Amino acid sequence: MAVSDTAPQTPPGVANDSSDSESLEDFNYVTETALSIALEVCFMETMTVVKRGLFTELWLMLCLAKRGRRLHPLTEVDLTAERHLPLKLDDNKATELFAVLPSTLCVLKLQGQSGVGPKGWRELGERLHVGQIPRLTHLSLSHCRLGLADVITIFSALPESLKILELNEIRHAGNGAFQLSAWMPLVSRFSSLTHLRELKLRVCRLDRDSASILFSSLPLSLQVLDISGNPTVPSNAWALLGSAMERGGLPNLESLDVGKCQLGNEAGLALFPFLPVSTARLNLEALSQMGKEGWTSLGSRLKDLGRLKFLSVRDCRLDVNSKATGLFSCLPASLEHLDIRWNGRMDEETFDALSNAMGQQEGLHEGLPRLKTLNANQCSPSPTAAVKFFRALPASLESLGLIRWYGHGPLDLVARGAWGVLAKKLEEGGLPRLRCLEMQACFHVVSDVEPILTSLPASIEEVFLAGSLSSDSEQVRDLMERLGRGGVLKDM
Repeated sequence: MAVSDTAPQTPPGVANDSSDSESLEDFNYVTETALSIALEVCFMETMTVVKRGLFTELWLMLCLAKRGRRLHPLTEVDLTAERHLPLKLDDNKATELFAVLPSTLCVLKLQGQSGVGPKGWRELGERLHVGQIPRLTHLSLSHCRLGLADVITIFSALPESLKILELNEIRHAGNGAFQLSAWMPLVSRFSSLTHLRELKLRVCRLDRDSASILFSSLPLSLQVLDISGNPTVPSNAWALLGSAMERGGLPNLESLDVGKCQLGNEAGLALFPFLPVSTARLNLEALSQMGKEGWTSLGSRLKDLGRLKFLSVRDCRLDVNSKATGLFSCLPASLEHLDIRWNGRMDEETFDALSNAMGQQEGLHEGLPRLKTLNANQCSPSPTAAVKFFRALPASLESLGLIRWYGHGPLDLVARGAWGVLAKKLEEGGLPRLRCLEMQACFHVVSDVEPILTSLPASIEEVFLAGSLSSDSEQVRDLMERLGRGGVLKDM
């Protein structure tokens, strides 16, 4: 990385009337090495500052553009503050930095910069308002703290070029949730954001009023909508989102994340039937209040979602009252990734519905021929259901999670021969693409798992057995070495 010949020789923080003869060494709080890296990075096209290790002095890099100095066309600035790399801008440093953001900037990530205050946000808002950052396509304000005036300044000036807006866990400067008045400038701006593809509002403490106005005004261009972690959104607000979808309000939506929200049957019945046919990714994690009627409603809609590739219903308490049978029986053939983990010991009827969905029935049902990832960790079924499940696994499978698939007495999967069915399927080449197999805490002795280990396909790359066979781990390693597979055992 060569530094431009026009690199400035006067660092920021010196009065404007200082001469260029003042050397970089005058800054005794920044080491010569760190400053040279700062200068070098200044003339890169992309600057991810948290990976440079300069911490609180990194604001210097953009401030070097002062006094008419010209930055190399910089398109990305990543000032994400991470816990292990605590880069923190204060209000003064943020103001200095925002004042010199180049017009070439496309990506600005300020995630976690809670130290930015009114002066800094006002500077950024003014730069946006007068069109001095006209190419901005990606703005992240996640985990930031803004006052009402700051929000109005920023939201009302969002450029029409914006494609990605991340507001996850954004908070009022007083550490509270945004009220309706804070969201209104964004809602008013939506009509101009005709290129907005991704909107992320995870854990924003949305209430009835804020959710209702947001859901009723979403841009038609949206492809990704993340509103997970907002348990205070009531059913009538979800109904407004469903109504917007019913009217064709989100025709391009590909990914919807409503995990960890309090959606019950009423909300599900108002939302699921209107999911756009463009939906390819659906995250419904931890919807523990959803009942059988809601899941059945989703199942009915899945029949029409021929583009759906990813579905997560993990930790949804699907072990209660066979409530997921109507969902699993309607899984679309397009599905590539299915996450059902942490649902306890689902009953035989529920697992049979899943097995029937995976299994091919000539002339009637093509199964799930594209399924690559199936995570069923901590969903141990009965031996009878497990046998049917293993037999139905599609040949397309690349990753299979079976953590804590165990039982005692009549539920013992080993004693009842269930694991033997999986071993036979592997031996017969039924899973020729399998790369990852998770079986932690499933077995007691080596002889229980040996038939599976000796039948692994050539495609296998990772096998996990931690929590099983702790006293026989050396024996397992020896077995894998003899099979020429020592490298695939990852956790013993």
